[in-house]
Amino acid sequence: MTRNRLTPYPAWVRSRISGVIAAEYLQANYPDIPGFSPRNTRRMREFYRTYENSPVLLDEAMEIGWTQNVGILEAELTIEERAW
Repeated sequence: MTRNRLTPYPAWVRSRISGVIAAEYLQANYPDIPGFSPRNTRRMREFYRTYENSPVLLDEAMEIGWTQNVGILEAELTIEERAW
């Protein structure tokens, strides 16, 4: 049985480590594309999790810029407030 090396750590630590690993992987495999910092990969994951079940809201989110989306995500709004 293969055991995950991250298991003994609390969830928030595992999340941070996973974000760093994802960022390093993307930076190594796509060196010409900027924006794959650990912070941005966490934000990308949060963007996906927020809108994965709301295709209409996703379409609206895709109409505005990344900076505006980050502001909306970090404001911890309800789904109804995000739609407004």
